[in-house]
Amino acid sequence: MFDLSTRSSERCIMRYAYVESSCGPLLVLMSDRGVVDVISGDSSTQMLSRAVRRFPDIGFIPDRGTHSTWVAAVTRRVEMASGDSIIPLDLGFDYQCRAAG
Repeated sequence: MFDLSTRSSERCIMRYAYVESSCGPLLVLMSDRGVVDVISGDSSTQMLSRAVRRFPDIGFIPDRGTHSTWVAAVTRRVEMASGDSIIPLDLGFDYQCRAAG
């Protein structure tokens, strides 16, 4: 697993987990309330860079297995819908700290 230290000036934090799936590598981004986003890509560095660009005002820390149930559920959902162009995850909450734009 890769690591990125939290920027100390940030108020909002997201946890991330890198997982291999049958569809390829995934990066699962989570708040304390649930899954915020799922990013696919070729490498952990590439996916984390995309997450930082997508959420520029957010600090990131690795999830050390605390939310493994969420990560497993998202992985199963992505694998079930591997042929679909849009994968509805039914997140059911609004992430309040997301940067506008």
